[in-house]
Formats: sequence, C-alpha cells, structure tokens
Amino acid sequence: MTAQTASQAVQLAWSYVLDVDRALMEARQADIPAVTHHALDTLSLAARQLDNAAQLDPTATVEVPDSDGVMATPTQNDIRAEILMLEGRALHMQGNNKKAVQVLQQALKYNPNHSGAHAEIAQAYIEIGNRDLALHNAKRALELQ
Repeated sequence: MTAQTASQAVQLAWSYVLDVDRALMEARQADIPAVTHHALDTLSLAARQLDNAAQLDPTATVEVPDSDGVMATPTQNDIRAEILMLEGRALHMQGNNKKAVQVLQQALKYNPNHSGAHAEIAQAYIEIGNRDLALHNAKRALELQ
C-alpha cells in the first residue's frame, strides 16, 4: 500500500509540473503576474507531494512520455529539479532574477544535466548583468541539447 501511495504522490507531482509548464509557456504578457503567482502555488503543492512520496518510498517513480513520445522514468531528483526549474522560470518571468538564479542553482544540484535549467539560469544571469555565467550556462544548455 505504501509503494502505491508513493507512486500516486509522484504521479500527482508530475501532473502539477505538466500543468505549470503549459501555463508558463502559454502565458500572455498581461497575464504573467497572475499566471506566475498561480504557478508558484502549484509548484509548492508539487513539492509537497514529492516530499510525501519520498517519505513513503524514496524509489517511487512514474512513467512519462518524453518529448519524442518515448516512455521515460524520471527519478524523484529529476522531478524535483523540474519543479525548481519551473519555479526559477516563474521568478524570472516576474523579474525576480536574483531569486530565480538561487532557485535554478538548486535545480542544478538535483540534476546538473538539466538543459532547461541551464538555459533559464543563463537568461536570468543576462538580466542581472553577469555575462560570463550567462555564456557558460548557455553553452552548457546547448551541449546538453
């Protein structure tokens, strides 16, 4: 029962991630404050679900299709990195670039090969004027693509 409950929590966390990703991608400029606020709240729920899953069964996973439709099994660390990457993206969209960099650095601790986190942190570094780190992370994002 515990393993099933943990898997359900991971599945719910992943569904929150997908919803937020879609919402941030489709956000119109005028809607950014409301969309990013809702996204951050939803990502907090996703993180709590993942915390619950980790307590019940740290090995619980979920099968999800990747961008090519091939089934993949992200680890809980991969999902945590995705949650943090989306949180960083929302903060960047709000113009809170210093906080975005901090959150994106956390994402990269969970998954150093997360190309989206490298791309997002590169954009935030540009906004705060750190061109060297922006270039380094942009190159790394391209390497990982």
